[in-house]
Amino acid sequence: MKNLEPLGWTDELTKQASEFLSQGMEAARVIRVDRGRLVVSTGSESFLAVAATRLFTKVDSPEESPAVGDFVMLRRVEDLAMVEEVLPRTSLLVRRKTGRDSLPQGIAANVDVVFVVTSVGSDFSVHRIERIITGVLDSGASPVIVVNKVDLEHDREEMELELSQVALLAPIHWVSTVEEETLTPLDALLKPGSTIVLVGSSGVGKSTLINRWMGDWVEDTCDVRETDGKGRHTTTARHLRMTGEGALLIDTPGIRGFGLWDAEEGLAGAFPDVDEWTQACRFTDCTHDSEPGCAVLEAMERGDLSKERLESYREFLKEIAYNQRMEDTRLRKDTKSRWKQIKKDWKARQKLDEKWGRK
Repeated sequence: MKNLEPLGWTDELTKQASEFLSQGMEAARVIRVDRGRLVVSTGSESFLAVAATRLFTKVDSPEESPAVGDFVMLRRVEDLAMVEEVLPRTSLLVRRKTGRDSLPQGIAANVDVVFVVTSVGSDFSVHRIERIITGVLDSGASPVIVVNKVDLEHDREEMELELSQVALLAPIHWVSTVEEETLTPLDALLKPGSTIVLVGSSGVGKSTLINRWMGDWVEDTCDVRETDGKGRHTTTARHLRMTGEGALLIDTPGIRGFGLWDAEEGLAGAFPDVDEWTQACRFTDCTHDSEPGCAVLEAMERGDLSKERLESYREFLKEIAYNQRMEDTRLRKDTKSRWKQIKKDWKARQKLDEKWGRK
């Protein structure tokens, strides 16, 4: 598996893949996902692949489908490469897809660090950053906040004050691609073999940063508008690339919002200031709204916890609970549909048996 080592392959993955290798399968890493189409790399070559239907019938939820960054086992038959297994992940960044179905979407797998990219100006949203950090901490990766385009006019002191309220565990880097010295601390995080994904809204400069680290043009970019300092959406697919120094970078399409999915652990990690007080509440199922003996409300009244932080915590808590109810409903519907199909197939089989005189 020497060819895959630069792509992050480990001894642990060798153990996990041994059974499948003995069955004649081949290991690869998913390096691109574009509307369900996969491109995988074995380290020596890259090619298109499709996920086996069996893979989708055995998974419990959509986020278990192959995502960029996944290590997979595939079988090649002539010109067709079929992904048959997804190896266990060290991390998976998930968000709730927009739309009525409220299904989860795997953004990137086996990620070490997530650059939460924003920029000065109208894109800057502490609430969005707060959301993404919660999702990142739940994924198992480490968040790093990157505030881009600091060469443009902005109120650094005010922005730092706002970020200090939400970035309790995440380092903050203020950067500009036209001011090289600001990127040096960020460059140090791009270590050989480490996988880093860039997440943020459209036009914040993710592709420009990717191009700079790759040392060449690999992603389309658009000029910044003078009216609001924003660029335009250019990235349309999730794509993993390797820098000359051996770091693995994943660019992602711009996101308008970041819906949380099953993120209780991330919530506790992103809100340690709130979680500390929840342990002291009188009731274990306290919603921190109006219950007597709520230590969280008491902390807010004393000024130990800001009202804005508590409101965000409540919002995220309710969102996660709602998604869990929706998921339970979807699973019940799926189970009911499967049993209806089984019953329908059984009746059809009975009719055939009667027709041909079989018992």
